[in-house]
Amino acid sequence: MPEHTTLRGFLAARPAIRLAVLLAAGILLSDVTYIRPSVVCAFFIATGSVAVVCSAFDRLGSAAIIFLHISMLLLGSAMYSVRSSTDNRLRLDPVSESDPVVLTGSVIAPPTPTRSGWSLIVRPERLIVRGLEIRNDRDVLVYVRSKKGSADGSPANSGEHVVVHGLLDRFPRPKNPGEFDYGLTLSMNGIEVVVRADSLAANGRVLDGSSMRLLNARVQEALYDWLDRLHPPEHAAFLKGLMLGYRAELSDELKEAFQVTGTVHILAVSGSNVALIALVALAFAGSLRVGRRIMILITLISLAAYMVVTGSSPSVVRATIMGAIVVASGLCSRRTDAVQSLAVAAVILLLVDPRNVFDVGFQLSFVSVASLIIGVPYAAEWTQRFPEEIRESRILSGIVQLMSVTVVAQIGTLPLTAAYFGRVSIAALLVNMIVVPLSGLVLLVGVAETAFMTVWEGLASVYATVNDALMAVLLGLVRRASAIPYAAVDIDMPGPLTVVLWYNALVLLLAWRTPRLRAWTVCTMFVLLDIVVWLGVVSAWRPRAEWTTLDVGQGDAHILRSMRGSVMMVDAGPSPEVAERAIIPWLKRAGIERIDLLVLSHPHADHIGGAGVLLDRIPVRTLAVDDTAKYPLWLRSSAWRAGTRMINVARGDRLDPDASMRAYVVHPGTESRNESANNRSVVVKVMIGGTSVLCTGDAEEEAETLMVLRYGTFLAADVLKVAHHGSATGTTDLFLDCVNPVSALVSVGWRNKFHHPSSERMAELRQRDVHVLTTSLVGAARLSSDGTVWSPVAWR
Repeated sequence: MPEHTTLRGFLAARPAIRLAVLLAAGILLSDVTYIRPSVVCAFFIATGSVAVVCSAFDRLGSAAIIFLHISMLLLGSAMYSVRSSTDNRLRLDPVSESDPVVLTGSVIAPPTPTRSGWSLIVRPERLIVRGLEIRNDRDVLVYVRSKKGSADGSPANSGEHVVVHGLLDRFPRPKNPGEFDYGLTLSMNGIEVVVRADSLAANGRVLDGSSMRLLNARVQEALYDWLDRLHPPEHAAFLKGLMLGYRAELSDELKEAFQVTGTVHILAVSGSNVALIALVALAFAGSLRVGRRIMILITLISLAAYMVVTGSSPSVVRATIMGAIVVASGLCSRRTDAVQSLAVAAVILLLVDPRNVFDVGFQLSFVSVASLIIGVPYAAEWTQRFPEEIRESRILSGIVQLMSVTVVAQIGTLPLTAAYFGRVSIAALLVNMIVVPLSGLVLLVGVAETAFMTVWEGLASVYATVNDALMAVLLGLVRRASAIPYAAVDIDMPGPLTVVLWYNALVLLLAWRTPRLRAWTVCTMFVLLDIVVWLGVVSAWRPRAEWTTLDVGQGDAHILRSMRGSVMMVDAGPSPEVAERAIIPWLKRAGIERIDLLVLSHPHADHIGGAGVLLDRIPVRTLAVDDTAKYPLWLRSSAWRAGTRMINVARGDRLDPDASMRAYVVHPGTESRNESANNRSVVVKVMIGGTSVLCTGDAEEEAETLMVLRYGTFLAADVLKVAHHGSATGTTDLFLDCVNPVSALVSVGWRNKFHHPSSERMAELRQRDVHVLTTSLVGAARLSSDGTVWSPVAWR
């Protein structure tokens, strides 16, 4: 803080910082505490009015400032609550898995390839759901499935009028706690309806070309076409990501390589792209020999056009606003304040859409830029301690500066990348030193080749040839670096308090020479540490058990954490991919470093498919299986390789991970030896205090009858994990009479080919006033118990 030695002076000179913080705090407050939008708006108007009245009296100046701050806090809360209420009203979710849809409208964006076909954004003219016409002002995302083995192109082009027949799909939400919220991204782009198309017909009609969205799509398609003509497929796909942020055509292998090396940020359009566009626009305007104001106006128009063409993501909007402020300040001959410009960009984005505060790209973009603005001057001061030979050498000093920028950006974004992705790239520090300047050169040549493509394709081809050589070096480096052992390491995902403590520690480090700010930071640090300590004391004083049925699609994965912290898991999901994508990340977010007992109910793939990955990635103390079932050899090999004790269990065995939890095996017995794998499922009754959970695997009617005859009312449980994904082959009336559950958990995939769960079984449970939680509808089902009752835990 070279210009202001106190925090008050720093903030007084930069009011946008205070406004951005208050708006963000109000939005977060509204997200965690639901208050009716009308009430929030009324309080905002009231406090704002009081602030205006107080400002008219000199004696009430302090009161005016206080009420003004409160009104800005309430403004953020009011905007978010009104926006959330509007989104929930416009959003369409299916009542059943077969809600028919007829949609007519126009394609308003370039179709995007997916793994199984194409996705299109359609602006509706008519939307008919379940035979009723729905008034919808938002766009519709349509998924069109390609025929197996087909290499057909896009089913429709931008601007074409289409008629879609299909089924209403679930609006995307996180399936499990902490997962990426794709639905938020869609909603922020004006999409509230998702349709799976059975058929799509383009009738050749074209939308009015004056539509801004269509014009944008046409420009994007022209640029994509030019790049496809000038480059091999992989280089064209990379250049589309680098120049326009379009990553759909990049291979999964290459995306993973960028993530491992910590260089994926170059595929997000941001400050470097905007700066290059500004320089090119200024150079072009200068060649026209126009006045200074016209030159700046051309540059501003170019920045706005680039922002629109690239899709107006938070990072490019932020960079565009900051670039516009810098360019406009040149018109006024004023010096710009980078921190104030960044805060102004944040305020504008939050006012346009308050949900931006929850967007990962928004958070990473602003944190990385703020880290560079604040941290680079300190890093430059520190590098002055280097030997004089290094400081005087242009090459060595340039390497040191580039490394310091990379280190500052990594330190600034480390807690967020760890919290969201559970991975830290070790190779990033060195790889970015080469990739960042090289990607800037590729971007510069790419802009030149697309510019010359409009006037002279031959010269554009020359530039493209040079760029192919540069991209071959860049992509080769990224691939080789990603293959180095420990290029990236997986870590436990930190919680919000840990992230806040990290940034508080950074502020304390930077503010150490400013006494008042140092005092405030130290006080904040102690308050945060007190919160951490008291949370630990409260959790130890009033321990709770937690049950989570993860949404793994058509499969099972259930985790029980006891009051003493022991972890028991029943089944491991349907596949290694699901384990990598859903189970392992959730365990990390939950802070689970070891599984004390893993029970695999039976050897069907939808219950043991992820066990190999789980055993390789998470220490498992004991693996319990049915001694009569034929489990695959790879499972035993994985358990042996991981050092996991593998035991055979049968009816009458007791498995107690710790003293607070008792697990009784109630099936199978010796009489089930010749039954099907489903009817030999390991069924476990887990008791915690005075509560219990009955986990039934895929047991069917025959197995249920044997359990009833053997145990009778001992089967009674507060929570029933419904057998076989809610199939009609189990959960009989006789069995339910014995269990008499309060809650029922159904782990099942949406629109699965088996048509689970059975509507009759679900109706029977509801008729008994059982609270049913189905993962295909609610995502992960979470319950918490103090030893006397199990209570549902809301998480989304």
